[in-house]
Amino acid sequence: MLVVTRSENETIHIGELIDITIVAVRGNKVRIGIDAPRLLAILRGEHLTDESLLSRKKLIQQMTSAVDVETGRLVELLAASPVGQAAGMEATA
Repeated sequence: MLVVTRSENETIHIGELIDITIVAVRGNKVRIGIDAPRLLAILRGEHLTDESLLSRKKLIQQMTSAVDVETGRLVELLAASPVGQAAGMEATA
């Protein structure tokens, strides 16, 4: 776990798509703002249940399968193209 110290209005960047900003610090409470793609589920720890974890795992598996299928299609298209043929790729009918 990475632990960092931030003050109000300072931001932490996670990759290229996620920004976490410290909005306010009042006593022992910290308000944060999270800027992330809508596709990304953001849950508070107390709302994370076994059911939600299972649901997220199933969604990830479905998305991975869809990406695998699309990647296969793209490879087939590339192999059939002049660029793929010049690179020695074999098209799989």
